[in-house]
Amino acid sequence: TLTVKKNMCVNMAITLEKAMDIHYIFEAFCDVKFIEYRRLSEGGSMTCFMDVKDGAKVVGARLNEADHNDSLTIKEENHVSRDAHVEISYGEIADGNTEGVYTYELDEEGADVHLHVAAISCNKDRKHFEVTLNHHAPHTFGIMENYGVTRHQSGLTFDGVGRIEKGMHDSNSHQTSRIMVLKKGCIARANPYL
Repeated sequence: TLTVKKNMCVNMAITLEKAMDIHYIFEAFCDVKFIEYRRLSEGGSMTCFMDVKDGAKVVGARLNEADHNDSLTIKEENHVSRDAHVEISYGEIADGNTEGVYTYELDEEGADVHLHVAAISCNKDRKHFEVTLNHHAPHTFGIMENYGVTRHQSGLTFDGVGRIEKGMHDSNSHQTSRIMVLKKGCIARANPYL
């Protein structure tokens, strides 16, 4: 568990060398910039939980540079509170199969989330990313951009989910998903859901 206390301003870099569970708590009105390097030499399963409290501002990058021959499963659950702003960029350049489920819960009014996912799939790797923005309050804003490249005989799938619960007026959920196919025989799917 890593906690940034209320009103603190922090820049940090985290390196993960094995699959593990990690929990970030960003308390109210803190200002955080971070980069998380995922340099795993073997697959497995990891879970990431992030709790962004009222008025916090979090800007980060998660770079998956894993090099393994088996499969890696990453599950994230991220909660964003009142008037908090989160902007996360994902760089998915790992070798090996990857299953990523990145869920952002916009729990209170004014929650604002911007997600940018860039992924490369090559050789015979299969990569699947499900990116979800769940709007549980009115006056929330979410945007996701998913971009990918497939080459050799690889497969890449983006499932982009924007969900606004009934009655959550003045909430916005936007998404863009694009995959460039560099060789015949690659599998590329971009599935938008609203």
